[in-house]
Amino acid sequence: MPRYNPEMKSAILRAAIVARAARKKWADALQDAKEVGYEGSVQSLVKMIRAGNNKKRPRRTVVASAPEGPAGPFAAPRRKSGRPKGSKNAVKRAPERVISVAVNDADLAGIEAIVERMVEQRVGAAVAKAVKALGAAKYELRNL
Repeated sequence: MPRYNPEMKSAILRAAIVARAARKKWADALQDAKEVGYEGSVQSLVKMIRAGNNKKRPRRTVVASAPEGPAGPFAAPRRKSGRPKGSKNAVKRAPERVISVAVNDADLAGIEAIVERMVEQRVGAAVAKAVKALGAAKYELRNL
């Protein structure tokens, strides 16, 4: 893209911006810019217009209480991640539900008896299985 002097560049930008303000397509804006003396493509015209819209931003001022880190006193203070304190957009949680069960000693005695019977049955079955395995091993050892 050739370099344009400031007057030419201003005329090109003005022609393209006026065309876009009139709701013309980029191709029509390019034709209007070419009539003024533009020699580039649509992409470079768009880039030129968008670069011209960038505003100069003021420098960040030094805060007296800013800690000096690896980037010096001009570094932005670190922010904590997550939602800031006092945000109106806080997470709404459902209240915790407390489930209470009324249990008396008679119910606990019945449950304990059931558990004890289940344990006796399973332990008895496991012991019977182990005795049977030991008997088979004893038989095999005798036949050796």
